[in-house]
Amino acid sequence: MFSFMNLLQMSFYGAVTIFIIVIFRVLFMNRLPKKVFVALWMIALFRLLIPISLASPFSIYSLAQKNEDVKSMMDALKVMPAIEAVPVEESMPLDYAGGQESREYKEKIKAGYKAGYHEGYDTTEDMEDEAENGDSKHADEEYANGEYTGSGYMDKIYPEQKNYNYKLNHKLNSMVWMAVYITGVIILAAFFISSYVKCRKEFNISLPARHEAAYKWMKEHPFKRKISIRQTGFTCTPLTYGIISPVILMPKITDWEDKEQLEYILAHELTHIKRFDAVTKLIMAGTLCIHWFNPFVWVMYNLLNRDLELSCDEEVIREFGEKAKASYARTLIKMEERKSGLIPLWNSFSKSPIGKNAMEERITAIMKSRKTSVTAVFAEIILVLMTVVIFTTSASAVSGKYQLKRLPFGDLTDDESEKLLALWFDEYESMTVTDFRRKAAELTDTEKYMELIEDFSQAGYTVRMKEGKEADALDEYMDYFYHVYEPLTAERWQVREFSGSVEKSLEPEIRGQVSWEYVISLKILKPDELKVREYQSARVFAEEDMRTFLQDRTEAELSDGEYLLKAARERVNQIERERSSDKLEVSVAYALFPLEVSPDDAIDAQTKEQWDKTLAPYLEFGLTWQYHPSPDNPENGLRMYWKGTEVRGIMDEERGMWITEHTGNSMYSENAVELYVVYEKGKAVGLRPANNEEQAEWDAVRKNNALSAGEEYEEEKRRKERTFPNGSRQDYDSLYELTSPNYKEMSVAEFNDAVLAWCNEDYERMERVGTDSALKDYAVDLTEEERHFAAFTLWFSRMENYRVIQSIQTGKREQDPEYEGEHMNRQSEDGLAWCTLDYRFTYHIADKDKLKVAERDECLEGMISGIRRFWEETDLETLLLMSEEDIVDRFRVLAKKYGSDLLTIEVNEDMVGYQCKDER
Repeated sequence: MFSFMNLLQMSFYGAVTIFIIVIFRVLFMNRLPKKVFVALWMIALFRLLIPISLASPFSIYSLAQKNEDVKSMMDALKVMPAIEAVPVEESMPLDYAGGQESREYKEKIKAGYKAGYHEGYDTTEDMEDEAENGDSKHADEEYANGEYTGSGYMDKIYPEQKNYNYKLNHKLNSMVWMAVYITGVIILAAFFISSYVKCRKEFNISLPARHEAAYKWMKEHPFKRKISIRQTGFTCTPLTYGIISPVILMPKITDWEDKEQLEYILAHELTHIKRFDAVTKLIMAGTLCIHWFNPFVWVMYNLLNRDLELSCDEEVIREFGEKAKASYARTLIKMEERKSGLIPLWNSFSKSPIGKNAMEERITAIMKSRKTSVTAVFAEIILVLMTVVIFTTSASAVSGKYQLKRLPFGDLTDDESEKLLALWFDEYESMTVTDFRRKAAELTDTEKYMELIEDFSQAGYTVRMKEGKEADALDEYMDYFYHVYEPLTAERWQVREFSGSVEKSLEPEIRGQVSWEYVISLKILKPDELKVREYQSARVFAEEDMRTFLQDRTEAELSDGEYLLKAARERVNQIERERSSDKLEVSVAYALFPLEVSPDDAIDAQTKEQWDKTLAPYLEFGLTWQYHPSPDNPENGLRMYWKGTEVRGIMDEERGMWITEHTGNSMYSENAVELYVVYEKGKAVGLRPANNEEQAEWDAVRKNNALSAGEEYEEEKRRKERTFPNGSRQDYDSLYELTSPNYKEMSVAEFNDAVLAWCNEDYERMERVGTDSALKDYAVDLTEEERHFAAFTLWFSRMENYRVIQSIQTGKREQDPEYEGEHMNRQSEDGLAWCTLDYRFTYHIADKDKLKVAERDECLEGMISGIRRFWEETDLETLLLMSEEDIVDRFRVLAKKYGSDLLTIEVNEDMVGYQCKDER
């Protein structure tokens, strides 16, 4: 698998490669062809310049991972250069005044958790209790000798909450080091550029070499690129420069009569030209500028210069034969006596910036050179390939599966732990969704196995382990289980939803905050083709795109509600477009509450946005529309027109849609018409008005009245027989003894104990009172407060006690209480359009000893009232446009609004039953 590296990683891996090449060079300098070492230096340059790495199990870094210290160093390289601008108002989640955790932090944890770690359950209560109490059932594991030793997999969702101070300091330090680094790059680049400019100025005034020997040599050595031989007094040794039109520059003192020396020099320089050594030196100089802080790169710069010359020397000896060794060496010695100075970017015959030792090395190499044998060629190939595989590839990903021997949760047996770990399939990312589900089904083919998985899913374990490989592996497993295994093996696996929220406040905080709540839906279209890796990536990137939306906004933009709503729609459209494919559909539902925008204004803007999206396909056919809801008629603001005539509705039979704001006649002009969408070969090509017969049918439909869809339900409810008789005055008097003057300030735990005792005194009395509340059928006069106490406060406590008793009897974890709401329905005046709603929700109490009765009732009644207001205040046409998923999204927003630190409310798609029909 390919991966991208940062500058420090590239420099580190490059340094290791250089170090190995230096060792090879010492051991095999006179045993292998010199071009082998040039090839090895090319590998080092590749490693230093190309930020892409191919993972390999044979990489030296794969072996290095077995050493904890080396692995830690390599991991550190991944984050050292990161420079991240983190707004203070977004990224300061902790407020540990007196050891207390801020509400913002807890809400962000919950939002992050629901975004994918455990869809359908909220298990953050243990973490919240620990933050508030300073202790937990994991205290012994989390603290050792006064030092923190734990980490939770929640840290993976919001790592900035743990590392905020580090990031802030790191950002400042990074800015300083970045300034130092850039300064070094500029200085070194300026040196090379100035040297280049200076030398080119001198070379440009050189003269063509007008000697018969030069003309003869060029005639005998034709070349595709135009080569010229020139002379100058600015250099004492021959050199070459230029790439497209290379030049061999000879010193003015060249002895043109020494034919043997001239042949050696020109053959050497021609080899440089053939091998594009000028390009190599430019790349090498650029590499040194980028990695100037790495001493190994300076070593490479020196040795690569040497090896370019050695390789050319070797080629000259091969061309002229073994007998030429001595004479060629004498030529080098003669050239060494001339001093040329530092010319870093040119290929010089003898004097490069490598000193006397380099010349001695060249003479030794020449005298020890030998013919290249088949064995040497084979060794050359093997050495290069081994270097590429071992030192230029990165460590293969080590799955945490092999680091985690057992799930460290005390109530799991070894066998249960082994079975749960077996769900972590090898190479699962490369599987298709179908293959993944098939493998999961084959493995978990017993009822007992499925129960184990279900219990583990609902247990909501938190992770408290000493940091290290095993803790990282456990994080990885929990991430896999809740992000991959559970969504893809669920009953409704084709469509999964992940919710989250982001808030951003402006200074001063009294100005308010922007709330951005969303639900990302992944719909699998082609499970036989979709890879699990693609499924994961789509969710991760979509969530990141949503979370960063507010971070990218300026204060002025956050204060501009109209702009923000438009930008939100553009961001959502972009996410849906970029993250979706022909195999996976990504859709986003959201609720945005900008600064200084009232909820009504926000709803109006989003309703207008919805109409814009719905009517967009028909605008090219002449349809125009306006949306201006008025205060006296807020539910009706849409006006559609076609060719100057008002439009009541658009019938798109191909898409199965009737588009109309409302189904009556009272809001339309007398000449308003119905339109039909015209299709040809499956493509919409225009609009047409209904003919007389069709218009008459629509008029009749709009005038007709039908029975409410909910009347039969109400009638059935009225006919329902009571299992228990009505409660008596004595029943209620005994009940209201529980309402002591301060009962609302009692803890839920204490109050529930009192309710349990009252229920145990007389079971039938409890059922009589409960049936009265359920049916709202009371035989005695009760005040509104008394009815409220019986219907809500008593009911909540009874349900909570039931869950406790159920847990004791089954030996399983206590389940969250569930509230089932009343059946609700809406219909149009003519009865042809209607919708019905049934819902329920669960709630979780983090600590019954801390939660007060008043706070519990306020949270739950707020949720119930919020649902009722949403149903009653949302216009019918908007409801008819909504799907069951839209209703769930809205309820989740309410759940977050009315939940608290100690009580969280959960709603999922299985808890809402929504039906609507428009027969107008």
